[in-house]
Amino acid sequence: MKRHFSGSFFLLLVSFTVLSFVACGDNDGSQSEVEEVRLELVKIPDTVHSTQNSVDFAGTYKGITPCADCEGIEVELTINMDSTYSHSMKYLGKGDGQPLVKTGKYVWIDGGTIQLEGVADGPSKFKVGEGRIWQLDMQGNKIEGEMADKYILNKTN
Repeated sequence: MKRHFSGSFFLLLVSFTVLSFVACGDNDGSQSEVEEVRLELVKIPDTVHSTQNSVDFAGTYKGITPCADCEGIEVELTINMDSTYSHSMKYLGKGDGQPLVKTGKYVWIDGGTIQLEGVADGPSKFKVGEGRIWQLDMQGNKIEGEMADKYILNKTN
């Protein structure tokens, strides 16, 4: 039976081993060698964990985002484990009150952000977190400033 070690366990094992050798060596009272080893270990990226495989992301997210010429946009985004989505936008106080609904596939673009395929005329990128999703601007950047919290969609039960 083969055993596979996770990246975090391996990093911990290497850290402990290196620090043990440094601690047992000739120590002139300086912690510089230990600090150098610690800094080198910090630089090792964690390629095993990402939002895609660490967060319970599948589900329905809702919120009301700002609108330039209406009371707000009621947004509902459902993302499924099979890489499909349903995105609904209802302009409050404007038009016939019917939501605009798009469905399709999404792709992970950096392990923490999804992009809805087939959306060209509106926001298509969302940063995924635990229990919430941030609607990103048209360039894929997180919206900042006093209105930033208005672009968060919360997961429903």
